[in-house]
Amino acid sequence: FERQQRALIALATTTAAAEGGIESLATLATELIVGATDVARASVWLLDQTHTQLRLIDLYQRDAGSHEHGSMLTVAEYPRYFAAVRSGRFVDADDALTDPRTNEFTDNYLRPLGIGAALDAGIQLGSDVVGVVSLEHVGSARTWRRHEIEFAGEVADQLSLALHNRARLDAIAREQHLQEQLLHAQK
Repeated sequence: FERQQRALIALATTTAAAEGGIESLATLATELIVGATDVARASVWLLDQTHTQLRLIDLYQRDAGSHEHGSMLTVAEYPRYFAAVRSGRFVDADDALTDPRTNEFTDNYLRPLGIGAALDAGIQLGSDVVGVVSLEHVGSARTWRRHEIEFAGEVADQLSLALHNRARLDAIAREQHLQEQLLHAQK
């Protein structure tokens, strides 16, 4: 629990959150998640504008100490998972191989990587889910504890705040650009 609280403080106080630096915040978040929850893998995914694809922003693998990014998941390949992500705050699959929300991943992802349990928390902007934070346990099934589920949700909230800040800063920059154009046109 203390490791989780320290991780949340680190996320909340980094400049990446205030500046809307979602990529660097995702990299930090995945490393902190792995250290705070003893999962083997943690990742951050964002939906594209059509909400039909999830793009991997960052995946951290504890054993390899490595980061990956760029993979894609589509609603056509994983319709039940996308429906579960859209319908609730969490996908807490204690047994990811048999849970109907995640078992679409069994043959090409879960079994080859040895993942037995998965916990995903929705990243939301307003009422829209725009991505997920994913925690993956390698080994047998795992019962996610309440504080782990809440922690995943709080990490997702920190990422939501960064996305909100990025949108706000982009809007300010657009407004400044338009004001400069107006001043130039008036001259």
